[in-house]
Amino acid sequence: MAYNLLEKWQEDPSFISLQRFRAEAGARLVTGLEGSQRSFLIAALFAETSAASLVLTADTARAERLYEELKGFLPSTEVFLFPAKDFFYSGEVLTQSKEILQQRLKVLERLALQQRILVIAPVSALLSKLTPAAYWNGLRFELKAGSRVEWKSLLEKLVEMGYERADLTESEGFFSVRGDIIDIFPFYTPWPVRISFFDEEVETLSYFHPETQRSLEPKDSFLLLPAREVILNAESLQIGSKFLREEMEKTVQQLKNKQQEEVADRLRSRVESHLARLENTRYFEGMEQYITYFYLEPAVLTDYFPKEGLLFWDDPEAVTSEADSLLKELRDYQAGLLLQGDILPQQVEVCWSLKEILQRNSLSLVALTAFFRSVPYVTISESTNIQARLLPSFMGRLDLLQEELESWWSNGYEVFLMCDGEKR
Repeated sequence: MAYNLLEKWQEDPSFISLQRFRAEAGARLVTGLEGSQRSFLIAALFAETSAASLVLTADTARAERLYEELKGFLPSTEVFLFPAKDFFYSGEVLTQSKEILQQRLKVLERLALQQRILVIAPVSALLSKLTPAAYWNGLRFELKAGSRVEWKSLLEKLVEMGYERADLTESEGFFSVRGDIIDIFPFYTPWPVRISFFDEEVETLSYFHPETQRSLEPKDSFLLLPAREVILNAESLQIGSKFLREEMEKTVQQLKNKQQEEVADRLRSRVESHLARLENTRYFEGMEQYITYFYLEPAVLTDYFPKEGLLFWDDPEAVTSEADSLLKELRDYQAGLLLQGDILPQQVEVCWSLKEILQRNSLSLVALTAFFRSVPYVTISESTNIQARLLPSFMGRLDLLQEELESWWSNGYEVFLMCDGEKR
């Protein structure tokens, strides 16, 4: 029913006007819609779009609500939530939620596979700087049954892509080696993958059950993608480590010149500990705090989307206020860390500002507000007002609902009722 309803509205002149805008450059302002009305508009426009698109909203609660609403209008396999991760790093390693990291990786992996998906993200999820999209996407490679693969190169590639070696592959992000078998568990596959070799030839590819370790259905080929957001090759690791050490030495000397010996020693101890981890294991939890040392041009999330996609900006005023508040809180927090010797000066650049995000954006932008107002950081090329009204709350009174429906019918309206299931 939801899809039929979308098709119904796609015949409306206001929608046709918005469709025409998709092929034009610039930003569009749409006013008059609130609540689930915006979700309906987003779903209708995305249904007519051939590329992955992004919904930017103010906070996690709003993102989760939009996510649930959009799954009611679109196939659930097309709708994904891109949650925020904690970027309040200190000198100590920050443990991130594994579930959140998995959700974020699943989105990046589907974008790398050029899947047509709709991603909903709070602005806090876009602030963190990412690995350059071209490099992250370029790491993917395909394994085929019968192909020849140099064993040592494959193991080095897995480490570069962020997979951790373990005795047994039981969870996402790990790989293991047993005889002539390599097991890998990506974040985007339903099961881990088993690669059986005969010398350097891929003899068989198959899924396997992580608990029983028994092989499942065979595969002719398998596309391997990175297992981390921040990926380092040998060159970026070497350059970044050198840059990191140089800034540490410079900052330590400046602190000592100010007679701040204790702070200088504290800073050196922390940074050298992290440098040792980078040298020994390449990756560790919280290493994202050093991303600007490894990449001169880190990415923003929109860099991972095709240019044909759309960026829906839900309530720009609320998003701007939330982004400004988060960055102010982060700057105040970082100022204290600098004084304590917990971070280096360059580490304060770990996040983008909202202005920088929008300046880098190449997607066609649709801003959604209840009333006409200016939109920060972008130039609106055209605006459209859609007349809509919110239904009153019936407080469980079906007789009041019946009266409202009869009123609409008597005025010649076609009415659609959407429920959350057949039983309802």
